[in-house]
Amino acid sequence: MDNRIPPLITPFAILSISLALGATNVVVNKVTSTNEGTPTTTQTTNQKNT
Repeated sequence: MDNRIPPLITPFAILSISLALGATNVVVNKVTSTNEGTPTTTQTTNQKNT
């Protein structure tokens, strides 16, 4: 007799939730111009040819 309890959340649902959270994070970072919660800055260097 096999009395197994089915999972509350299927593996496909866990994968879908994690992909949705990742996509949301990418969108928020692009809209707010941040990277992992910190403002993004551009660094430029000037090179002189001698």
